[in-house]
Amino acid sequence: MKECIIVTMTSWTKRITNIPIVMGTLLNQTIMPNKIVLNLSIDEFKNKEKDLPISVISFLEKNKELIYINWLAGKNIRSWKKTLPTFNLFPNDVIINTDDDILYPNNFIENLYVKHQKFPNNPITLPGWDYKGFHWHCGGGSLDMKKFYENDIEKWLETDITEFADEDSFMTFMAIRHGNPLILADTINIETYNSVEPLSNKDGFKAYTYASRILNDCIENYITKKYNFVKL
Repeated sequence: MKECIIVTMTSWTKRITNIPIVMGTLLNQTIMPNKIVLNLSIDEFKNKEKDLPISVISFLEKNKELIYINWLAGKNIRSWKKTLPTFNLFPNDVIINTDDDILYPNNFIENLYVKHQKFPNNPITLPGWDYKGFHWHCGGGSLDMKKFYENDIEKWLETDITEFADEDSFMTFMAIRHGNPLILADTINIETYNSVEPLSNKDGFKAYTYASRILNDCIENYITKKYNFVKL
């Protein structure tokens, strides 16, 4: 059976109004997804659709055959809820990770999927930054499959790493651990993509990158100790 292409995204109260314009760019792709999953936490939208802006409701209703809202109860795992719940919904399919503040070019999915066909056992990522010679997982532009991390997914939810480390850091180390480091999909850095919020792809992205690098040694030491990894 041919694998499906599933785009996944999450959002929260401060960015939910971005959904129509951001997802609009994902509805105009040279390779179209089979489904777009929007993972939202009931902790943030307690009345579900009743708490969503009218513009968002209208957009989702218009595109309901393609876009699915996955309401998540229980602990709010924040940015981690972008990917993990979608892995469980579509365990055998290709998962395209996207952010709720980036305007994607129409060949975004194609770039990732074409590279996936050449490297079916590796996560694929847009250039973001490197660490110790390895390409870093880019949550705003990457292709994953559950099988890449099969033995670790439940551990992600059991450990307190979700309290202080973002999912990109953890997924990078997990991919390396399993011997399938990330492959670059394109030579264009995601930092050059247009953004809904002016600072998020420029100064904001650089600031986030810098802060992440400061935390990397702490994250690496934690993961190494927790899972008995060989240090990179």
